Amino acid sequence: MLCLSCETRIQDNRRIVITGKIQDQNGNPLEDINVINGDAFFKLGSSQSDENGAFLLTSLSIDNGDFYEEEGFVSHRIKEININAIENENNFGLIASNNEYNQIKLINDQAFTGVEIDLGIISLNKIGEYTINIDKGDYAGQDLTVVISANSLFCGFELQEVINSYELSCDNLNASTQVRNLPAGNDEESIENQALIGTSTHITIKDEEDEILFNQEYEINEAQEIINIIL
Repeated sequence: MLCLSCETRIQDNRRIVITGKIQDQNGNPLEDINVINGDAFFKLGSSQSDENGAFLLTSLSIDNGDFYEEEGFVSHRIKEININAIENENNFGLIASNNEYNQIKLINDQAFTGVEIDLGIISLNKIGEYTINIDKGDYAGQDLTVVISANSLFCGFELQEVINSYELSCDNLNASTQVRNLPAGNDEESIENQALIGTSTHITIKDEEDEILFNQEYEINEAQEIINIIL
């Protein structure tokens, strides 16, 4: 039997189509970036961006949802869409597959109406490494505290907030904070860290009385940065 006009209806098969375009912070398309959909433990669909950064992911819904004539397909279980992610035996998408760029996770806790999700343009930042060299000077005999605030290498959004948005990126999000102790007796200390290129890192150093000895912000613009601090 020859079918001249056959079309699989996404609605009837309880599928969800997820589309978007992935680029770097300069607008260049990123190829072979993984996009994985599922819940915390099961992969329901996966795809990779093409040479133009575009991807199309046809995903199952974990509970197959329900189809309503007026509302369309309603699923309560589109839990996660992970961009630049890998899958492992326990949880998928917790580690970036391309370690040069950050990861974005989209979380959904609401019922989703429809069969298509357009994520628009997704901008990934390149990750840079930086070294903080601290010369403690007259404070070598004290315990000092270093507080480092920078954009996280991972960010998350509520799915409903970003559907049909023009552009999605990790810029201007709340910074993550690290606290490091510089023990007494050491004249110099070095701290290795990572940050998203094009974002800022804020460094504060306090003495034993919690008085601020140093407080400055640095922009990370290179893959390898050196920050020298003399107290």
